[in-house]
Amino acid sequence: MTMIGFYIQDWRDFAKKHNGSVKVTKTPFSPLGGGMSVWLRVFLSIPHYNSNIVFFNSEAAEMKIYYDFKKDIGLNFLIYKEDYLDKIGKHFNLIKEIEINDSEFDKHFFIKSNDECFVKKVLCDSIKEFLLKNNKYVANFKLEKEKNSTVLYLNAPFNENNLTHIEDVLSFMKKAVDIIVGFNKNKCK
Repeated sequence: MTMIGFYIQDWRDFAKKHNGSVKVTKTPFSPLGGGMSVWLRVFLSIPHYNSNIVFFNSEAAEMKIYYDFKKDIGLNFLIYKEDYLDKIGKHFNLIKEIEINDSEFDKHFFIKSNDECFVKKVLCDSIKEFLLKNNKYVANFKLEKEKNSTVLYLNAPFNENNLTHIEDVLSFMKKAVDIIVGFNKNKCK
């Protein structure tokens, strides 16, 4: 039994509770790809607005959580753990960061965006609290354009067996999507 087999039924139960679905697929077999393995992939999809919050996990990759807005909304941001090189770059004015006047958050995370007011609205207290609480897991939290759509990502290798935490992540993603959907650029002026 694969690792996925240990949590797949729990994910199906979780999906049912949230009117969602679980899809299990396999990667295509490709002897030319450097390996002879076929990997299982699991997609837990929870409907929200006109799309789904998707938890993607596989035997060959860490969990990714995303929401596709199904259109280009013209906004973006990237929030990730600030490292030593970022601090050096800021000190010598080689890179520019958005600071949100929250010393604890600004100390831990580096923020970039095409709209400073927007990213400050997204970073409400509950969003900041979640990111700080999960600082050791979160690789990045980003909103970016992909083809003709904008996608919100939370890249964090959370434990797929911890459904209480998955519930918290779902609430976090719903809150972030709600803020993004409700953002009014005119109220920032």
